[in-house]
Order: sequence, then structure tokens, then C-alpha cells
Amino acid sequence: MTPQQAFSEALHRAGSQAALASIVGKRQPAISKRLNGSCRAEADEVLVIERKLGVSRHLLRPDIFGEIIGEAAAVDCNRSALFQGEASL
Repeated sequence: MTPQQAFSEALHRAGSQAALASIVGKRQPAISKRLNGSCRAEADEVLVIERKLGVSRHLLRPDIFGEIIGEAAAVDCNRSALFQGEASL
């Protein structure tokens, strides 16, 4: 999964660009730029997305947080399964 796909998953979980913008404390145009690939999510946004929506920081910004390997690379559906996978690495 690419970072842009992971961000799209976060959007899906939030429900709308406006909702995602509210969650991360940004305005909707910033979300649009992240979705179209012209701007990357900032580290602090990524941590909020991971905490509130369950999309891994490793998928959103592997250049900052590193990539994850194997089954833990899947977007967390339960918001806790990913953390369990990381704990066993």
C-alpha cells in the first residue's frame, strides 16, 4: 500500500475531507493536497490519524517512521490488531 492509498483509507474512515481535516486540525484544502499527492501528511497529522482512525503511521509516512513488514503492513481494521502485530515483531 502506498502512502497515498493509506491516506485515502484514512479519508474513507473519517467519512469526508472536511471530517478528516477536523480530526487532524487542518483545513480541507490541505487534505485535498495530500490526496492528490502534491503534499505529504505531516508527522503530527500521521500520529493523530493512527490514533484516531487506525491507519498505521508506517503506511502513511514510511520515510519518517519506517516500513513495516509482513502481515502487520495491512491497514488495521480493529484499531488494535496492528499494535498487536508490531508487539510481536
